[in-house]
Amino acid sequence: MMLWSTIMIVLLLISALVLGITVFMVKGKRNEERNMGDKPDYRAFFILGITFLPMGLIMSISVENPGFYGIAAMGIIFLIIGISHKDEWRS
Repeated sequence: MMLWSTIMIVLLLISALVLGITVFMVKGKRNEERNMGDKPDYRAFFILGITFLPMGLIMSISVENPGFYGIAAMGIIFLIIGISHKDEWRS
């Protein structure tokens, strides 16, 4: 019984250490991203649109659930947003 308690405490300490390192790294990364500005990446909207449009259509046809047309519509909206701001894409 004592062995399992020791193992659990060691695993908990290792998990806490990994979590602490992750939080520290994310905070540093967030500070770097704030320097880039608050503008969205419109190329990402375009890529999401290309992904969501066919996925929504295929899912609605294959599952026969018209609710997936909403995902296709979201893909169309993302495509429109991405194409309309094509001059602001980040490489």
